[in-house]
Amino acid sequence: MTMRPSENLHERDTPMTGMYVAVIAIEALIIAALYALGRMYA
Repeated sequence: MTMRPSENLHERDTPMTGMYVAVIAIEALIIAALYALGRMYA
């Protein structure tokens, strides 16, 4: 992921947006992993 100066200026007022996106992505991975484990051992 490359950050251009214009994107940095745009995200200056919302610095936590990247963190929220990362947390949502990690949660999605955990849910997918739990679903896969449940399917394997069901």
